[in-house]
Order: sequence, then C-alpha cells, then structure tokens
Amino acid sequence: ADQQRIDKDREHLHQTLLHGVGNVGRGGSVGRRTHAGLVGEQTALDAVHDAGSAESAEYGVKIKRAGKDLTDEQWAQLQSSASAMSAKMRAVRIVAASAVSKKDLQHRLVQKGEDPQQAAQAVAWMEELRLVDDAETARQVISRCIAKGYGVQRAKQALFEKKIPKQYWEDVLADYPDQTQHLQDFLRARLDSHSDQKEVKRAIDALLRRGHSYSQIRLALQRMQMDPDEFPEE
Repeated sequence: ADQQRIDKDREHLHQTLLHGVGNVGRGGSVGRRTHAGLVGEQTALDAVHDAGSAESAEYGVKIKRAGKDLTDEQWAQLQSSASAMSAKMRAVRIVAASAVSKKDLQHRLVQKGEDPQQAAQAVAWMEELRLVDDAETARQVISRCIAKGYGVQRAKQALFEKKIPKQYWEDVLADYPDQTQHLQDFLRARLDSHSDQKEVKRAIDALLRRGHSYSQIRLALQRMQMDPDEFPEE
C-alpha cells in the first residue's frame, strides 16, 4: 500500500511538471511547459536571480531586456517571481526524490539557498497539492525502518531526523511489530557454537546501534540457549 501511494504521488508530480505551474508569484505566471522546458526555465530563473541582483546592486541602473527598460519596481517584481518559481521547482524535485515532512522540506529549501519566505510558500503550495503530508511521511519512514529490521529507538531517531512533528509519532509506533524473531535471525547469521565472547559482543553492539533494547537482545539470546549474563549491559 505504501509503494502504491509513493507511485501515485510521483505520477502526480510528473503531471504537475508536464502541465506547468501557475501563480508563481504576485507578479507573474507560466503557461504549459514540458518537463525539460521547466528545467531549462529553472536554470534561467536562477541566473536572473543570482546575476541580476548583483548587477543591480553594483550599478544601480535599469536592466534592459528585449528593448524595454525595467524600473526598479518591475525588476524587484521579476526577482520575486523568479525566486518563487525557483523554490517551487526545487520543492518538486526534493519531494519526487524522497519522502519529506513539511519542516524538513522547508529546511532543505533554505539550505539550498532559497529565500525563507518563498520556501515557506513553496511548502504551502506542495501541501495544497497534497504532495507533502506529514502523517503519510511518518508511515513511510516507519515502514522502511521495519523492513530494515530496526528497533523502536532507531525508528524514533528516523522520525526525528525527518523532522516529523511528534504528534504523529504515537500513531505510527503503536503497531510496531515485535522484533524478537528478527533479532534471533540476525544473531544466528553471525554466531555459532564456536563464537567467542568478542564476536558475541560485536553482534550485540550492532543490534544496539540498530535501535534494539538490551532487554530484547537478552531475550533473543535466551531463546538461542545462550547465557545473556555472560554479556552484561555496559
């Protein structure tokens, strides 16, 4: 079900790119573009934003484009529209590549150099399109943690790293499956009757790093008929 949702979201993203993006800022809009066209336009807009602001600050003159002089107000409006488009297109690329929370998306946009206000507006735009959803992202994060055999503590760390609001944690962690069988499988793949204490300790440390509690590891050792008291918690 999670994979189907991911595929559906990415298809939605593709359609968004294919048909273009409207209302990119107070001063402008774009019509229909192909995906490649939008990428090209993004590059151009970045160039306008980066190079143009430096030129206007250095020379304090009107910018001439296609035979028309732009006033300072028009130039500022153009820059604002370019910044808005830049933030939105970068947001699309980020969400298409991985599951992110709203806070994480905004953080990444600003980190990549987008204007904080435009980054916030881009996140709101993505949320309106239902392309960013903290509850769904939390479910996807936990699903991946379970698939990788992580313990609850590592799953919580993953939620924290993705900047998922804690209000969603309880629901997604409520049905976290028991990991005892996974622990036994992990230990059996690395240990046998000839394993020494150092080898066992390395296996235990690896499980601790994967977010499993020492009590869970002890239980798995007991079920494998190994004495957990030989490996006290440090």
